[in-house]
Amino acid sequence: MNRLIVLALFVTIAVLTVNGQKGSQGGHGSEGGDSGRGGSSEEGGRGGGGGGSREEGGRGGAGHHSRPGGRGRPRNRCPSEVTDDDKGLIQWPSRKPGERVSRPCPFDRRQADGDDSEESEYQTMNLTMVFRVCVNGSDGAGPRWQNPDTAECLPEERVGRRNRLRHLRNTFIPPGQQKKVARKFNNMTNEARNFRKEELLDAVGILANIISSGENGTDRDTLREVVESMEKMKRVDPKVLKESEKTDKIASKMLQYYDTLASTVELTNETVTITTPGGNMTMVISPLTDDNTEGISFAASTGEVSSDRETRSIKKKCGAKLPRSVLALGDRAVFTLQSHEYFQAIDEKTPKGGCKIGVQIGDKPVKDLTDKVNITFDRREMTGDVACAFFDFERNAWSGEGVTKIAEDGDEITCSSDHLTNFALVEEGALSGTDHVTGFSGSVFGLLVSMALWYLI
Repeated sequence: MNRLIVLALFVTIAVLTVNGQKGSQGGHGSEGGDSGRGGSSEEGGRGGGGGGSREEGGRGGAGHHSRPGGRGRPRNRCPSEVTDDDKGLIQWPSRKPGERVSRPCPFDRRQADGDDSEESEYQTMNLTMVFRVCVNGSDGAGPRWQNPDTAECLPEERVGRRNRLRHLRNTFIPPGQQKKVARKFNNMTNEARNFRKEELLDAVGILANIISSGENGTDRDTLREVVESMEKMKRVDPKVLKESEKTDKIASKMLQYYDTLASTVELTNETVTITTPGGNMTMVISPLTDDNTEGISFAASTGEVSSDRETRSIKKKCGAKLPRSVLALGDRAVFTLQSHEYFQAIDEKTPKGGCKIGVQIGDKPVKDLTDKVNITFDRREMTGDVACAFFDFERNAWSGEGVTKIAEDGDEITCSSDHLTNFALVEEGALSGTDHVTGFSGSVFGLLVSMALWYLI
């Protein structure tokens, strides 16, 4: 019954969000790394400083490269802030001059040398503490923090991968700290090839926290860090990825977060283009203005991207053309390019070859279009008879409903669709028998409901 109440609360919040209600976003409230795992509003964390109140501004590591985590420096107080060094992240709450604050080291020495013991086994032990004092500045600049002494804390490099992922998942991400956490997570995903199922769950929880923590939107640097980390996570053992999809819908969540991420990016007058070093994941976000009189188109090939706003001449591998009438439905057009791994973990009939193209306007589902959207594919990586398809997230399968092949010129096939979502060429026998159309997976509503369901697991 309690779980049903929690689910109802999350769905209510999601509906209010879609209707334009503005709420504060201080905590991440998502995949297991929520502030409910923290301590009191004053101390903001337990056993390593996870969680905390919105007023605290988060936590961080015991480094000397710190910056405020809140909305501004409080008068006559040392600000709440996050610090970071090779010992990990530590959160420091706001304090008055003369007050001394103690925080647990991010990692206890009993977690040394790769010991991945569960948190419950060491959180009740006497943890090593770090102390810091708020003092009056002598230069007239007001109160300031003394540097914390983290000499007794365990270096992060000596901590097992599972404990490092769990620590980051339980880290509260305050305003202004999204990029810092995204960069740390991107570095962690260098080991994604060796992730076990439990580590993959923690990694997806971290992604959800990062995406939902952008109070004023996701900046380009954070976007790049997240996209690169998601490409690295495709290296997870296919058996682990498939099993985690069966039990926890991990691959589905990864696709949904990738779609949703585009709707959180800070919009400027310029097109944002992110292509990972391997060229297997691409995201192009173009603002929609009155200048788009002829619609807008995108094209991509491995390692290269172009759009109407970037006139580089490239050999087109796949692309999409959106008519002008569609552009009035949102503030941005989003084009994404992926490889097969996440889709194949959901539907084993997904072909390894060919593009997987996502097309989106704004952050709402778009369907039943009168003026169709055209998607172009290069079929040279495909064999046999192929059909145009979209990925139906309700059926977890490729469907041909509302998608039609309208032209074939050598190796180039053009498809037409009456809705926006993720598209691909598939073998004709891989199509499901759906009789309905589902919208684009990447909406704010979809993200909130997904997080609500995750919370109940």
